[in-house]
Amino acid sequence: MVAIISNKWFHIFGLPILFVLIGALASSLGRRDGDLTPGRNDWAVGTTIMLMTLGTIAGDLYSHINAINMTKIVEIFGWFILVLVLTFFSMFVDRFFSWERAPNDALTEQKHWFWGIILPDIFGIALFAFYRYSLG
Repeated sequence: MVAIISNKWFHIFGLPILFVLIGALASSLGRRDGDLTPGRNDWAVGTTIMLMTLGTIAGDLYSHINAINMTKIVEIFGWFILVLVLTFFSMFVDRFFSWERAPNDALTEQKHWFWGIILPDIFGIALFAFYRYSLG
């Protein structure tokens, strides 16, 4: 088990997939009783993955500040700003473009499979994976 958790590729690909599962579980458990919105909306966790990525970056930044590694601090701070901006962009897209529309062009309570669930989740996973890979 230790060999798996300490493996570089687990940190690049395994953690973001765990982020998806944790985010979907949190969304599911956070539903109010009697909530009639579709269950597939629980899988729309792209922004949640990005927030978890921000937390990871902040932790990495803190550990390098303690080690006084200025080169890594600047690199990680750049990642922090980039992911922060992309998180706000993700929230904007989630708010205005990720919902299915009724025939009269009104928004529904159901996320669009591709624009609301698949694309944001894959983007969040890819962003986290790229960040972890860039650290070496």
